[in-house]
Amino acid sequence: MRDDRNSWPAAKGLSRQDLEGENVIARPVSIDRQTVLSGPYDTMMRFAGLSDAAVGSTDIARGGHYAIRQRRDRILVVGGDELGEGWSEQHGIAVTDMTAAYAVIDLDGPNAERVISTGTEYSLSHPSPSAARIWHGLSCLLYRYEKDDGFRLHVRSAQAEAAWDMLQRQFELTSKLSNPLVA
Repeated sequence: MRDDRNSWPAAKGLSRQDLEGENVIARPVSIDRQTVLSGPYDTMMRFAGLSDAAVGSTDIARGGHYAIRQRRDRILVVGGDELGEGWSEQHGIAVTDMTAAYAVIDLDGPNAERVISTGTEYSLSHPSPSAARIWHGLSCLLYRYEKDDGFRLHVRSAQAEAAWDMLQRQFELTSKLSNPLVA
């Protein structure tokens, strides 16, 4: 097999500088624990020790322990205690550690929604109970985080470089759209 490892730059993962654009900033985030639960919604929320509803596309997640709604019978729990992987016969739910499976990127600023909406149907005026989206062809979880113009994007770790490259391109495009005289 040929050696192609020098054909492209090494993946940077979380070891990168923040990306700054026109009224928007992206930064990689390290999350201690991400756990997928599958089963009945109310049971999953109790099992995870959460009293607030799981966030959908336009809800605002706050703090370091919350749930993201992926679909009717699946949530991603961010933070919290270790829940023990496998099938919980007692609760009727499946538990999967996904900490290494998702790379997380925070987007903040007045142009964050504009950058996001360039690659998906995302709109604050059309809320969805699910945070699952396709953004520029990448499967992701997308929701608001901490404030009105703060967003969080969870992408598969294997797609983190592609997501970061796409953000760079979208920041450049957004800047040109904001400054039409820039060539």
